[in-house]
Amino acid sequence: MPPKILPGLPAYGTPATTFSADGTGSHAEGLVIDFHGEWIGNFAKGKTDYDALLFSQAAPDCAHVVSGGNHFIVDVTGKSAVLTARDWIGASIFSRSAGLVIVFDLAHAIAYSGCRKLWESERIGWDGIRSVSEVGAEVRGMAYDPFADTWGSFTLDPATGKLAQGKYPS
Repeated sequence: MPPKILPGLPAYGTPATTFSADGTGSHAEGLVIDFHGEWIGNFAKGKTDYDALLFSQAAPDCAHVVSGGNHFIVDVTGKSAVLTARDWIGASIFSRSAGLVIVFDLAHAIAYSGCRKLWESERIGWDGIRSVSEVGAEVRGMAYDPFADTWGSFTLDPATGKLAQGKYPS
């Protein structure tokens, strides 16, 4: 059974393993994930409404969970957080061309091979990144520029994190 996001905490069974950004493990219901029918994780929400569950082919036992913008890197076999990486995550993608999980905070892209961070891009935008997709061997998206109050496009090489277009300030 593949991992899946549940609509809420189960009423019966073993209590969920809790994951919080501050490490206390005490919080209300967050993003609830069933890992292979073996255990349930309850991940504290952050400051956005963005949720995601990503894996890379390089390390299928390393899950990238984004719960309300909080980014948790989880050892699925050990039922533990390897790292609580960032807050304010608003987009993410698994790049098939590079074989990497890439998460986007308000201003940067950060790439992981399994649980290991590979690179962090230079500043892409000032206050938000959205509409991320992979087209061929490029990652494309929109970055917000609060000075012009507009969204501008960017293009990123997923293997290296180098921006081909859209660096801010423009």
